[in-house]
Amino acid sequence: FIGNSAHRTGPAAGQGASRAIGDTSVLAKCLRVIPDLEGAFRLFQEIRFARCRRVVATGRRSGGHKTASNMFSRWLRDTLIPIFMKGVKTEMEKHYAYRIDWEQHASATQHDSV
Repeated sequence: FIGNSAHRTGPAAGQGASRAIGDTSVLAKCLRVIPDLEGAFRLFQEIRFARCRRVVATGRRSGGHKTASNMFSRWLRDTLIPIFMKGVKTEMEKHYAYRIDWEQHASATQHDSV
């Protein structure tokens, strides 16, 4: 299993599709460099593990704050989330500005930043 099958994020993270594409791209890079499947998957895990762990943790932290159980809670959430989101913009940009350089060969020393 790779991607959301192995490390499911909640919907609050908003990272499901982008992580699936990222996982696929990095795995393809690993297979390009290491034709042995076991070795390629080992390298893939080494490269992607830390980033995936951070994205899952971020989703878990932010997910519970979006659930509203009554009308006042919904109003408060809908009023405060736009204000709060401006304050966490920098943190979220780390996740959404992530890029995979296809031309860079996958290696054991490469680790996904942020």
